Amino acid sequence: MAPLQAFVCKSTLLRCCIVGIVVTTITTVTRIYVRIKKQRRLHEDDFVLFTAVAFYFALAILYIVDLPYLYRFLDFASGKAPFHPSLLETYDHMMRISFAVTALFWVVLWTVKLSLLLFFRRVLRVTPLETVKIMWWFVLALTIATFIGCLVSEFSSCNELKDFTTLGKRSTTVVPSMFWLMNVATGKCISPQEQRYQIISLYYSFGADVLTELASKW
Repeated sequence: MAPLQAFVCKSTLLRCCIVGIVVTTITTVTRIYVRIKKQRRLHEDDFVLFTAVAFYFALAILYIVDLPYLYRFLDFASGKAPFHPSLLETYDHMMRISFAVTALFWVVLWTVKLSLLLFFRRVLRVTPLETVKIMWWFVLALTIATFIGCLVSEFSSCNELKDFTTLGKRSTTVVPSMFWLMNVATGKCISPQEQRYQIISLYYSFGADVLTELASKW
């Protein structure tokens, strides 16, 4: 089994997270200022976008919290650090946070989509074409349905939800290695059926993202 390598160093990834938070904060404050200055009020799409920003901050903070666990595990997986029994707990923490980060990612992305749809609805209020308004409702329904599908596909990737973070059987007769840690120590969510569900969830979520983007531009 080939060792895992970190393609981006920990400090670089941390700086990217911080830059993302700073840029998002500046952009959000600027949007509030411009809306109040020019229109004297905030609209429903603004409040939905602010909700997305709040979820994004939670996502970024969780990712920063996850970095020590992630890179400690990668140091072992790449052969830079020896095995230590505490790696089991490190892997457990990493998977718990990763699960939450994935769910938050879809929440942020689809909340932004909803904000854009609400903005388009304000624009479409002046159009006399009923077909366009019907299409807006269709895209809204598609967006909501695909979002629910993303969450359902993630939560159903394992037969039992607790298997995402519950450690399975541990073996003291096997020499600790990357393969041992991921397959013997965890021992959950690795059946052929569950792996197939995980692949389906991955392709579905990305496909749903592309589909809703195309539908909104149609």
